[in-house]
Amino acid sequence: MDNRKLLAIVRDSINVYNEKKNMRCVVTKSIPLAWLGDVEAYFASSTRIVALMAAPSPHEVEGDRFEAVDMTSPKDAARAIFDNLNGYFSKYPNMEYFKHFDVALGAVGGSFTDERKDVALAVPIYTPLVCNATWGQLSENSRKRLADPTLFKQLLNELDPDVILFSLNSQTQKELFGDWEPLSAVEIGELGFVNAYGKDGRLLLCGRNYFGTPFGAMDAQEVKKQLSKALRSFKRKLQSKA
Repeated sequence: MDNRKLLAIVRDSINVYNEKKNMRCVVTKSIPLAWLGDVEAYFASSTRIVALMAAPSPHEVEGDRFEAVDMTSPKDAARAIFDNLNGYFSKYPNMEYFKHFDVALGAVGGSFTDERKDVALAVPIYTPLVCNATWGQLSENSRKRLADPTLFKQLLNELDPDVILFSLNSQTQKELFGDWEPLSAVEIGELGFVNAYGKDGRLLLCGRNYFGTPFGAMDAQEVKKQLSKALRSFKRKLQSKA
């Protein structure tokens, strides 16, 4: 783990905050959230897992969940924010959104805390800034002004995950990740689906219901069964290429 590169990403997120904090939709009392979760435990895990969210919402920061940080100087503030991000799930997490990933995380042996063998991180795609509504509820103009996946791509490159969990439509998925080899595609009931893709030793798992909720409103045992099957298939493909 290279803390210097991660701290540089945190500094860049502070610069984004200072540039856009005057937007009406930005929650100015919050720190920017480049990721959430214990990066040291993540890098020590046998399987590196990240769960994606479009952008942070008020749910992640309601109440006093982070220590106050003076962000006038990104260089001075970076370490304090780094520590806040690392401690989120072990201190005062709000699982309103992240609970939807639990079945999928369990299927691949992960958790946002240390309750399973691998510790996962939550990573926003479009912006590290906390907004006063969920990404889909923001105005089109606000989304256009905020959307910049540059930091996300830099962070994903540093994190080098083995498994990526997300709930994106196919167009957004292709824009972010390009073409991946389809491994499986399963509809679960009338409410959702789980698709698996592989590329360059990575496993991409997309699960969503028709409301866009990650792995939501679907039979938990069936989701776990399909994800476990996709993981086994992926590992066999990797072994056959070794």
